[in-house]
Amino acid sequence: MVELKVTGLKNTGIEEKAVAIIRKYNAQDSVYLSSFNPLVLYRLKKLDPAIRTVYIFIDTDWNPQLLAEIKPEDLVHLPWVLRQEPFRRAIRKLVRPDLLSVNYQVHEGTIDTLLRKGHPIFLWTPVSERDLGWALAKKPHGVISDEPQLAKRLRDGMKTAP
Repeated sequence: MVELKVTGLKNTGIEEKAVAIIRKYNAQDSVYLSSFNPLVLYRLKKLDPAIRTVYIFIDTDWNPQLLAEIKPEDLVHLPWVLRQEPFRRAIRKLVRPDLLSVNYQVHEGTIDTLLRKGHPIFLWTPVSERDLGWALAKKPHGVISDEPQLAKRLRDGMKTAP
């Protein structure tokens, strides 16, 4: 999964470059391009419908923990509209991403609804044992964590539990 970080509405040309590289290496089946910016995903699908895309989203602007993990040059303040589920639902219908990368702190009802409707979801970035256990119990498509060994231990423990 490669995240394309584009902060505005303007086409920067990154989509064309990414699609060209994926085509050059015939990697449409193995590379996913992700972004918080739905316009980036829309442009990617217009360039090549076979490109796999991932819509990343969060309910809030950045909390202090997440801010500490983001390089200042990569920080994008998400517009209010992109943090509201009714608008994100419309975006998903228009853009039709292949996967969703959902911050684990998104409203639980939203996560449950998306999972119930069969959306392939990756939950990101639970770190504590409690948060990882919660995320894994949701049975998403995947969990992205900075604690992969803990996540694996918890996941494996779930498989053996009655």
